[in-house]
Amino acid sequence: MSNMVGYARVSKNEQNTAAQQAELRAAGAERVFVDHGESSRIMDRPQWLACLDYLRDGDTLVVRRLDRLGGSERIIIETLNDLERRGVNIKSLTEPMIDTTTPMGRALFGIVAVFAQLRVDTIRENTMRGLQFARSEGRVGGRPSVISPERLAEARRMRAEGRSIAHIAGVLGVGASSVSRALMKLDQNEAARPGERRVFFRDTKPYEVPESLDKLHGPTGGVLELPHSVYWGPDRSVSLDTPNGIRKAYQAVLREGTADDQAFILNRDVLQREWAELALPDRVRVMWESRFPQLAVSVPA
Repeated sequence: MSNMVGYARVSKNEQNTAAQQAELRAAGAERVFVDHGESSRIMDRPQWLACLDYLRDGDTLVVRRLDRLGGSERIIIETLNDLERRGVNIKSLTEPMIDTTTPMGRALFGIVAVFAQLRVDTIRENTMRGLQFARSEGRVGGRPSVISPERLAEARRMRAEGRSIAHIAGVLGVGASSVSRALMKLDQNEAARPGERRVFFRDTKPYEVPESLDKLHGPTGGVLELPHSVYWGPDRSVSLDTPNGIRKAYQAVLREGTADDQAFILNRDVLQREWAELALPDRVRVMWESRFPQLAVSVPA
């Protein structure tokens, strides 16, 4: 049996979704998922992930406007393609051409999707052409970095002491992503120098390993907010009901987390099940498998 499912979103916490929810329910939505204060530029919004998990083949997703699904044409197109692959219909209350529950609506939707994809591809092609021309003229675009040589030297010193990216960013008064990019670029530049043996931070960074896997009593599902100390990216909400969400959370905690972080977030059974699929620094994998040989059993050769 197919269901009608609604999705509403506002980008600021003080905004009210009551009007959106009322319209969606009036249109027949039996359940409405609502994201508050979530950016339109990210796809891993907590309630949107829950909505995707709830939708089944043959269901219809109802939104007030397509821009509730994302703030860019690229995100919207990717989302619509994903819904089509899942066998989920889409209906917009304010855009009559967006209604794949009828033959005419599917035909019109296909035309709209083709032109939207063409526009995105054209913009991307023009952008790449402009960047290539700028490089040929010796110009590099983008904003200047907030990491001065003095800040970079201090960041490097603190990193060598085992400080986290979040700590370094707080001391320098800049964003964690800026610190991460600057240190990564430094690693790449030094690795490119001929005749030098490059030692990466991941090769010397102190990692924590619990005494027993039984200490890992984190959740096995649901939406989890990662602490800044282990993940400093723009979207810290992950769904532990999806493989990508699990890997994102577990990789972050294993790389940056303390013993308390590990105990609170990681789950013994989930870790053993997903271990072989996690992308980890070699030292992390060796340290954990040395203490817990059962983890290595499931790792493919």
